[in-house]
Parts: sequence; C-alpha cells; structure tokens
Amino acid sequence: MKRILLAAASIAAIASPALADPTTSPLNASVTVNGSVAARCEFQGAEAGNGSHTVAIPEAAFLDLDNGQLQSALEAGIGGALTGVTMWCNGAGTDVALSASPFGNTSANVNNANFADRVDYALSVGLQGVGSLNVNTTTVAKGSFATQAFSNVGPFIGTPTIGFDIADSNKILVAGNYSGTVALTVTPGI
Repeated sequence: MKRILLAAASIAAIASPALADPTTSPLNASVTVNGSVAARCEFQGAEAGNGSHTVAIPEAAFLDLDNGQLQSALEAGIGGALTGVTMWCNGAGTDVALSASPFGNTSANVNNANFADRVDYALSVGLQGVGSLNVNTTTVAKGSFATQAFSNVGPFIGTPTIGFDIADSNKILVAGNYSGTVALTVTPGI
C-alpha cells in the first residue's frame, strides 16, 4: 500500500504548476499618457464671447440737452459697458491689443472752436498679469484707430479695470450721427 501512495504523490507533483521564485528587486509597471491642450482665451460675463457688439446711446444720455455739450455721465456709461467681463488666456504666447477710434460725426466735418464733430477720449484697460493698455484718440484722425499692444504676455485671468476720460466736453456737438469703436483683442498663443 505504501507503493500506491508514493505513485499517486508523484503524479500529483507532475500535474501541479511550478511556483516562481519571489524576487527581491522592485517590480515596475508604467503607463505613458500623451495629450495636448490648445492655447485659448475666454471672455465670460456681460457682452462676453467672440464677436462684436454695438451699443446705441440715446441723445438724452449723450448730451446735456440744455447746453448741447457732452454729459459727464457718458464717461461712466462707456466705462460701465466695458466692465463686468472676466477673461482668461492659458497660453504663454498670448498677444493683447487695445484699439479705439474717436466717436466721429459721420455726416459732418466742422472746424469751429465752439463746436465738435468728434468726441475724443483717453481709455485704459488694466489686466492683472498683463499690465495697462492705454490709448488716446486725440492722436488719430476721425475714423482711424489709436492702438497699443503687448506680445507674449503669458497666461492670465481677471476682470479688466477700465479708465475712460473725455478729452474736451465743453464743445457743442454738431447735429448728426456719431460712431466709434473700441476693441480689446486677445490672440492665444503657445
């Protein structure tokens, strides 16, 4: 009977899998992840987004109807239209530019010390991490743009601080339609 048991034990040893010797060296398994993030900028808040926006200002808000001169409240209105936007850019090579044209009368050209066919102003837009962009429309012709730009400003986030100051609010505005443009342009880059 001993013989039968030994044979059965030998068969069981042949049928079972061999056990590996444990290692004392560290084992390593790695996963490589490759991906990319595009350079981009976002505007969030009032008037946010990509594209242009037109703001129509009624005559009563534009002028003091008693004396025909610009209302000082116009400064707060223009500055207010540009605030309330949070913006961010994630690229180290981001370009930022501020351009502004005088609010010019599109139907008249007047050269008179008491009247104006354009509204000139100084505008500053401060961006945290970028600095302050400053333009003054008194330096350009009606229909042209005063521009300041910064290149490769790096990633930034924040709400712009706006400074708006009318150059000469003592002249009477000539009758007609007035139009001008303010553009803050951000171009993402790596």
